[in-house]
Amino acid sequence: PDDSFGEIALIHNITRQATVVCQTAVSCFVLDRHTFQESLMQKALDEKLRLESLMESIDLFKDCLNKHDKMSLAESAQHHEYEDGDMICSHGDMIHSLFIVDDGEVAVSGVEDVITTGHVLAQACFINNQPLQHDYVAKGATSCLMISADELMPFRDRITKHWALLRKSSLKLRRGSTTSQ
Repeated sequence: PDDSFGEIALIHNITRQATVVCQTAVSCFVLDRHTFQESLMQKALDEKLRLESLMESIDLFKDCLNKHDKMSLAESAQHHEYEDGDMICSHGDMIHSLFIVDDGEVAVSGVEDVITTGHVLAQACFINNQPLQHDYVAKGATSCLMISADELMPFRDRITKHWALLRKSSLKLRRGSTTSQ
């Protein structure tokens, strides 16, 4: 039960190297090469659309990177999985990659809020090349995309200028909300 054969031939698109003869009555599910390849292509397309949506949702990239640039960064990203309580990065560390929460939540030491899917960890420290001011810990099963500084280099000026505009508008909003109360 639950055994399979022929998967190597499907995966590598080669002819099976052996013949299988049943010694008793069996029930088999058959997956032909065409269906297998279509399934893989659909999975790749679904993942591409998911990443595209994620990258479009990131404020740091909005209005300063085009769709092609965002997808280029997504394709270069390394995917990391964390379990509940795993340290993603620590206070005092210098980070050389941008961490984007792909799925799950990240707790920030000394802060009540959590960072959720589609948000960037410690973007100010990354952009300003400063050590981290907090610990970042996975809260439950969490996955992050890491985009290295080298991959971001062609876009650094645009991202830095956009970051400055975001900070300026954020400060104006905060000042406006405190004066109106």
